[in-house]
Amino acid sequence: MVSCRSGIARSEEQCVYVRYCTTSEMPIYLCYQCFGDLSKGLPAVLLIAGMNMQLCAWDDSFCEMLAEKGFFVIRFDNRDIGHSTKIEKRGSVVPTRLLLPQCLAFGEQLPYSIADMAKDAIALLDVLGIDAAHLIGVSMGGMIAQTMALMFPKYVLSLTSIMSTTNAPDLPEPTFMVKLKLLRRAPANCTVEKLVDFRIRVLKELLEGTKPVDEEYLRSRYLMSLNRSSYSDGIIRQAAAIRRCAGRDESLRLLKCAALVIHGEKDVLIPVAHGIRTAAVIPRAKLVVIPDMGHYFHQDFFEEVVKHFVDVTRSSVKESEPAPVLPCASSLSGIN
Repeated sequence: MVSCRSGIARSEEQCVYVRYCTTSEMPIYLCYQCFGDLSKGLPAVLLIAGMNMQLCAWDDSFCEMLAEKGFFVIRFDNRDIGHSTKIEKRGSVVPTRLLLPQCLAFGEQLPYSIADMAKDAIALLDVLGIDAAHLIGVSMGGMIAQTMALMFPKYVLSLTSIMSTTNAPDLPEPTFMVKLKLLRRAPANCTVEKLVDFRIRVLKELLEGTKPVDEEYLRSRYLMSLNRSSYSDGIIRQAAAIRRCAGRDESLRLLKCAALVIHGEKDVLIPVAHGIRTAAVIPRAKLVVIPDMGHYFHQDFFEEVVKHFVDVTRSSVKESEPAPVLPCASSLSGIN
């Protein structure tokens, strides 16, 4: 363990076997890192990243804020990113077909699903000996967190879904131009500097919202990620899992855990209607709409999000009740 500037203990990154995935037909190893001391019996928080986000995308300062509030914090690489298992089996994923709605997506064979990624995360909790955790998921990570709460409710103390969606088919999609821009790839064989410039340009064009992001901060964050792992082939497979995930409106109406939904009013990738719907279908969910926020978890919003999160976790202790087994629930014996 090493200490952060705040004095919070931070573990080294570790890569562990979590399970064998029958969908992808391969063993899954996940890389994770912890903040805080599990031996003190602190409640756990599992941070679930979005598409193409490595574990370091969860800013150290955000992790430390949570740890300072008395939580044991875990961040990890989803499959197909960072140091976790890469699913090189591509199936029949064709990037341009992902522009089609799910009703026209016949004949596709995906390498894995959001449910598979949810099972990965549950298996990681098992490996760490954690019986239940508070979940915080951003974007795709919010979809994974929702699916975990539906499939494995006894593992979930509370659910926080940030700039995410229920994936209901009637919700507004991003515009066609936004989708095209998101499918753009950086020029082949470009330098690290040009790749960072490309990523910053995409973020500022599509994701920033009306809260300006400091370019030097962004540059340092992207360089950190690229130095850690430059692997990007998994993005199309993660995108396919997102685009072909069924809607969860009706299932989410049965959730019993405390829930917090946070969304940016200026989000053009997942419009704010998705967050409003998520909060509407989850019983007693707390909705927070941040006026200047786009599809980017800006550091200026960390304190506000942590405050709302702590409030909701306190309510989860007061209102706790036995978790139901929902229609899509899976037993651990069927986690593959």
